[in-house]
Amino acid sequence: MPEYRGNVGNLLQHWVLCEILAACRDHVRHVAFIDAHSMAPFARQRHEFDITSHLFDHVRDRLPGESSFYEESWYTLDPDAKSGGGYPNSASFLAALWADYYSLILCETDLLTVQDLRRWTDEVRRSSPKCLCAEVFHGKWDVRFTQGLPASGELAFFSFDPYMFNLNVVKDPKPGNMYPSDLNCVATAVQSISQGIIVQLSTYSVNNANSQEAVIESVRSGLKAAGLDIVATVRANGTSNGLPWQMMSIVLGRGIAWADSLRTLESRFKLWLKRAIDEHRVLSR
Repeated sequence: MPEYRGNVGNLLQHWVLCEILAACRDHVRHVAFIDAHSMAPFARQRHEFDITSHLFDHVRDRLPGESSFYEESWYTLDPDAKSGGGYPNSASFLAALWADYYSLILCETDLLTVQDLRRWTDEVRRSSPKCLCAEVFHGKWDVRFTQGLPASGELAFFSFDPYMFNLNVVKDPKPGNMYPSDLNCVATAVQSISQGIIVQLSTYSVNNANSQEAVIESVRSGLKAAGLDIVATVRANGTSNGLPWQMMSIVLGRGIAWADSLRTLESRFKLWLKRAIDEHRVLSR
């Protein structure tokens, strides 16, 4: 079912995504966006409320808020967001923010979501000359990656948004998770790509001994052979009602001369989130 979580994980993932895209604009005219866990272009069903849902709702209700690239794009996509009617996916944010050409490969396992994505991409191709091509793949992303990826544009932007990155060896891997073995597929797929590469991998759980430091090291070592280096780790760790939450986006790059502009992502995100948290506390008194 096309659904969204509506938590700090969404804020983290898409704030970082929009800041990366904004940093690209002075250097890249055509970006090829490959999303391994695409989700619906506009999901209307909320998965469940969790301990950070109130922060997501606060940012949504104050849009366009501080007029960050993320908030402005979200407001453009959903001017009536305060009604709580849904949430856009990464490809929608890209289409709203990116001023030049782009192409899309969107991977998704859920059939209803795939149908939504195909209707959306058909409309985008008809209405926007910026979208040069768009493919929706029904199935797990690693199957699509083994078929080869087109090297279009000056930048290939890979987005991974699993439910969690699990370092443990499991008998029945969950298709919504990522594991260290999946990094081999990523590394192989990018070997033949000659243009610059950005990878954003977000993970939202540290259960079962999957500490953030251990995940960072696994990603670093798993993608090093492909020439990808970590340029930023953006963490959103905190507590709500005494319960901890730990979320993180890892950003890697190869052949990116402007990568230094991404190294402040974590400090800037933390300041933005802290202001939202402080503002929510004041309003909740």
